[in-house]
Amino acid sequence: MRGYIFLCNNETCPECFKKNLFGAPKRKCNIFKKIEKSEDLIFLYNYDKKILYGVWKPISEVGLIDRRAWDGKFICQVRVKKLTKTRLELTEKELNEKFKIYPDRQDIIFEEKLHKLMDYISELYN
Repeated sequence: MRGYIFLCNNETCPECFKKNLFGAPKRKCNIFKKIEKSEDLIFLYNYDKKILYGVWKPISEVGLIDRRAWDGKFICQVRVKKLTKTRLELTEKELNEKFKIYPDRQDIIFEEKLHKLMDYISELYN
C-alpha cells in the first residue's frame, strides 16, 4: 500500500473537488501509472495553502479521463472517491514534523509512513 500525492493550487483545487478527478503533468505519468485501485490511497496537496487533503481511493485507471479539465494541462488523471465523511486537512508543518512527509517534494508516501499517517488521521477524525 502506498499513498500518492497530487498537487493543486488555489485555482485548480476547486475543479479537483468538484469532479473527483486529480491530475498531474505528463512528466509525472510514469509515477502515477503505478497506482493500484485495490490498495493505494490518494491525497491532494494545495501548495498555495500548504494543506494536504485526503483521503481518497482511486476508482479508475490513470490516464486521460477529461480532456477539458484544467484546460488540458494535466493529462495524467485519476478518478477518486472520498473515503471519509469529512475531508481531512493536515498542515505542511504537521506532515513535516510528525511524519517527515514533504508533499511539495515527494509524490509517494511509502507503507511505513502511510500507516503512521493513517493511524494519526483515524485518531483525529474518529
